[in-house]
Amino acid sequence: MPSKPNLRHTRPFTESWLLLTGSALVLLLFFLKLYAVLTPRLLESDTDLAAHKAIVLAPGIDKNRLQHILAAGNYFPDPRDLQLVTDSLAAGLNAHGAPANLGELNKKKWLIAVPTAWNPAGMGADFRERLLASRQRLGFDSVVYNRELTRPPAYGSSVSLGKGK
Repeated sequence: MPSKPNLRHTRPFTESWLLLTGSALVLLLFFLKLYAVLTPRLLESDTDLAAHKAIVLAPGIDKNRLQHILAAGNYFPDPRDLQLVTDSLAAGLNAHGAPANLGELNKKKWLIAVPTAWNPAGMGADFRERLLASRQRLGFDSVVYNRELTRPPAYGSSVSLGKGK
């Protein structure tokens, strides 16, 4: 007669509970440490808002104050880049309202509109280098890019696949 498989766990019941309790306590300690580190930083936000070191992103934002905060943080070395970001962010806030969180600023509706010229005049050196690198990754050079803008190739509306042959 074949023996029945042993369905019991190899570890005793109390040992499993001890491991689970120990893991929960370690995680609790990590979260308490995280809370202790982040609480003072979060409490500084009110003083930063009062001292004009921070700004609430909402429609009708003061562009000059936003530009001052971005300039003080040394985010953009070129003033044209600073102006481009300030104008784009203010226009986005007026069009879309306040973002739910800062991560939402990375979404498509908050992208900066790029001029169609190959070498746009309204951008600073930093943004121009990023734009050219992005276009090169897409496989464009200035000749192909300008030809596609002025005389795009005509593609047929349907393609014959030869019935899979």
